Amino acid sequence: MPSHTSYFLFFVVLTSFGQQSYGCFPSSDKEAPVVTTTTAPTTTPTTTSTTTTSTTTTTTTTTTTPCMPHSYNIIFAQRAVIPKEHGLSDRISEIVAQFDMGAGEGKAQFGARFAGTPGIRIKLGDYSRQESFMKEFNQRSTMQIPYGTVEGGDLLERIAYYDFPESKRKVKTLRKIVIYYLQVNGDPGEVKSYDMNGEFAKNTGVQTYVVYNGPAMQPDAYVLSGMRAHFVKRVDGNDLNSESAKEAYREIIDDILADDPCRKMKKYKREADFGSSRS
Repeated sequence: MPSHTSYFLFFVVLTSFGQQSYGCFPSSDKEAPVVTTTTAPTTTPTTTSTTTTSTTTTTTTTTTTPCMPHSYNIIFAQRAVIPKEHGLSDRISEIVAQFDMGAGEGKAQFGARFAGTPGIRIKLGDYSRQESFMKEFNQRSTMQIPYGTVEGGDLLERIAYYDFPESKRKVKTLRKIVIYYLQVNGDPGEVKSYDMNGEFAKNTGVQTYVVYNGPAMQPDAYVLSGMRAHFVKRVDGNDLNSESAKEAYREIIDDILADDPCRKMKKYKREADFGSSRS
């Protein structure tokens, strides 16, 4: 047997993972053969996580406090003798139409005072329907009233001193308003009396709007209003059918409703009622 006999021992190892490894024991003069190892792939379990996001919707409820409307006692004063075609009735009817009549909150009661002896009037609350009030007003406003003890200043004072206090309405905000139509020139010395009466009405919380025609009556109108220039409205001509007269009464309505916290509702009604005449 040769002395340098190389024996190669090959072995096959079966691993527990099913892999095969090949190896040998080389002879003394040979390099070791390359050992090739095959590694089985490793499988890593994958866990899928599902995340659910909940959305909470918050609804905010806003409580709107209803407005507290003003209530009105409105008296129309007339220091004039007028024909039926004068237009005063139409202007007054347009004003009355802007309000709901009654004694409760937000309602209006209407009255009237006519100069003369013994002082004809329509009491506040005598009528609860607009048609009934206007029928009575039309009859009274066109009567031939004899002028005597009741002149312009005294007429306003009677309204402030007697007519408004007669009303016993129980409402939160009651406004006292006079819409005065003046078409008679004042006599000398009457301005002082008008001054006193206008101031008296103002001090008792009365808003006095005065509609007049002719520059001669401007001083009387001014003092009757309590010297509040924006309450004084001059019209053209001897009747109230002119555009200046219609606009004067529209301005009065706007001024009255401007202080009412619920004026938007009334403003829309006003625009509907006056819309045809403003075109």
